Formats: sequence, C-alpha cells, structure tokens
Amino acid sequence: MRRHLSSLLLLLLCSCVAVAATSSRKYFDPGTIPPTLIGPPPAVGGAEWSEEIDHMAAIQAHADPAEIEIAGTERSLTPEMMVLPVEPEMTREKFPHVYQLLERVNWVTQDVTSQVKDYYHTKRPYLSSPKVKPLIEPHDNPSYPSGHTSGGYVWAYVMSMLVPEKRDEFFVKAEQFAEHRVLVGMHYPHDLEGGRKVALLVMGALLQSPEFQADLTDARQELAHELAAQTRPSP
Repeated sequence: MRRHLSSLLLLLLCSCVAVAATSSRKYFDPGTIPPTLIGPPPAVGGAEWSEEIDHMAAIQAHADPAEIEIAGTERSLTPEMMVLPVEPEMTREKFPHVYQLLERVNWVTQDVTSQVKDYYHTKRPYLSSPKVKPLIEPHDNPSYPSGHTSGGYVWAYVMSMLVPEKRDEFFVKAEQFAEHRVLVGMHYPHDLEGGRKVALLVMGALLQSPEFQADLTDARQELAHELAAQTRPSP
C-alpha cells in the first residue's frame, strides 16, 4: 500500500513539474485574449459562406500541381520554413536564440488560436461542402481561425523586428502559408482573416511581456555578433 502511495505521489509530482515547465514556456496567459475579440465567422449556408465555397471550388479547378505539392510540405509548419527561404544562412545551429524565440511565440500563438477554434467550433470547408476537396492529408479539427495564418504572421512580425530590411519577404512567406490553406481545402478565406486578427492580438500581448523582450534582445545580440564576425577582417 505504501509503495503504491509512493508511486502515486511520484507520478503527481512529475505531473506538476511538467505542468510548471509547460506554463513557463508561455510569454503570457492565452486566456487574456478572449475568443470574442476575434469575432464570429460567417454563418454556414449564408451568402458570404456560399461565395467563399464557390471561390474555393474555382481555384481548386485550376490548381497548379506544383503549388499543391508545396502546400503539402507546409502541413506542419516549422520556423525554418519561414526563415530559410528569406535568410538561407540563418540556421538553427548558428542562431539558437532566434529559433528559441520563434518556438516560444509559436507555443502561445497556438494556444490562443486553439481557444478561438474551440469557441466557434466550425467545420473545415471540405467537410461542409462537396464542392471543396481536401487536396492534402486533411485536418479535421475546427477551421476558424487558421492556425497556419496566425502562426505564420506572428513569425513574420517577429522576424521583421530582427531583420527589418527583409520585412516584406517575411510577410510574403506568411501570406503564402495562408493562401495555400484555402487552395487545398483546409480553410475558408475568412479563416485567414481570423488568423491575421489573432496574430495582431498576440503581438500586442507579446510586446508587453518582459520575457519576450528579453528573448528578443538575446536574439538581436546573437544576430549582431554573427554579423560582426562576418565583417571582421581575416588575420
């Protein structure tokens, strides 16, 4: 009996440590951004919803197979997918602080997005209309708002703070992630707009977080150090 209780207490302690470790990764409490701030999606069956379904069916009918293939590789996003197409030399090995920052902002962005998804609980387009087809391995969790959009846009905002001269390129990449989700039938266009709203609210909360500011400073110093090393003359 004592052995059983000891095992239970150990399990409980490990669980508490795990929860503490998980919460410490978050720059702010996701609950401080209520889902109602995002606003509801259009009603299923309404005029706006029907317009978007027809739009999706039309772009799928003329889809470029190469674009669908790219969209398939973006099913699960990583920071590298945002950074390396714009800055090929900015690898995780060379810039661990940059990637730690991007991972941490993504954790809290996912949490905020998931809260909104659970609140509105809308079906994916391909599950709501036979006109829309899933052109990649599908997701079946709630559709609104788009997590690829919120995550991609938050990364673009953060990378623009680190490498401001490449701002436009980062946002082009974020928009590509978003638009591909409509192409492959995973999201409505209004899901993308919801994701952009989430990204703005997340950035507002991040900018008030001392931990985020500290990590941002570390990432900037890392970039400055690497740039200095590149421009330093050889002995």
